[in-house]
Formats: sequence, C-alpha cells, structure tokens
Amino acid sequence: MKGISGVAGAGPIFQRTMLRLHRSHAPTWFSRPPALTEISIDSRNGKSAPTTLSPSHLRHDLAPRDQLPPPALSTDYDPSGKALLDHTFTDWFHSRHNLRRQDFALDTRTTPIEPLHIITPAKEVTLLLDPEIPSGSDKLRPVTNLPGLGIWKSETLRIQPSTPEPIIHLTPGTHQITVTDPRTQVSQTFTLHIKS
Repeated sequence: MKGISGVAGAGPIFQRTMLRLHRSHAPTWFSRPPALTEISIDSRNGKSAPTTLSPSHLRHDLAPRDQLPPPALSTDYDPSGKALLDHTFTDWFHSRHNLRRQDFALDTRTTPIEPLHIITPAKEVTLLLDPEIPSGSDKLRPVTNLPGLGIWKSETLRIQPSTPEPIIHLTPGTHQITVTDPRTQVSQTFTLHIKS
C-alpha cells in the first residue's frame, strides 16, 4: 500500500464491498426513535424558527420531544431581521473574522455583565492539612475574578466574613461550597476534599 492514497486504495475497495452487500439487500436507514420529533430552527441562534424566517436561515433537524428549543421572539432580531448577539460576541463581531455581518447585529439593549468565576480553589481539589506547617494552614481564602462580590456558603465548613474574600476554616472531610453572584442569582457549587 506504499504510495497509495485512500482514493486509489481504500475507496474502491469500500465501494465494491458496499455494491456487493446491497446486491440482494436494499440499503435502509435507522428508524426514528419515538422520543424524537422534527423541528425547524433558525440556524443563527438555534431557536424554533418564526414563520417569517428566510429559507436561507431555516434548518430542519430532530430533537427530543421533551427538550425542544425555545421559540424565537421578535426581541431576538433587529428591525431588519438580523439575529441579535449579546455582548460576549462584540470582539468577534467587529473583527475581520466576521464574514456574516449581513446575518447578525449586536444587541445594544443589554448591559455587559462579567460573570463571576472561581479562580481558587479549583473544583474537586484535595487539600492536605499538615500539622508541621505554621498556624494559618487550616484556612483558605478563595479567589474570584470579582473580589468581594460572591456570597459564600457551606453546610459543613465555617466561613468567616473578611475583605476582599471570606476565610474558609478547613476541617477534614468532603465539603460542598456554594458561591452566589447576587447580581444574577447564579450559583456555583464545588466539592472540597480535605485530608489531615
């Protein structure tokens, strides 16, 4: 096979095999599972297509009946029918990589909100309490991209208010810690494994 490409080697073999197999058996396709249904979506935002959608943006697909995409609303489009993008797409929209300016517009009605991210500790981290380390090793000060914003809670660990971030007093065990962004009420929960 040295020097032979897939087009010259594997391709013809595959074609002859399929033709031979289907000589006495017509090709068929899998039957659709009953849990799936046909949907029409706007290919730009993945929402159920409005009846006025241009055929160039219409896509037909299958989706689970209990997980249908949300319907497209008039607020998802600008007056000319362009699909609106939120602020997270601003850099791309104004870049030379955006070749679809005729399809999209930036939504100027929304105020950009930087989401809260936990930097430290990492999710599912395991910490070791070492009695040989000087005092303070049983305390953890979390770090976020927006210091002082998050509301920290744990059912099993004591969290002491402090600035800019609280102090988490560590004890051996597996603990759940939740931080909530009060602006959006979005919460993130992570597990902290502590060994002694």
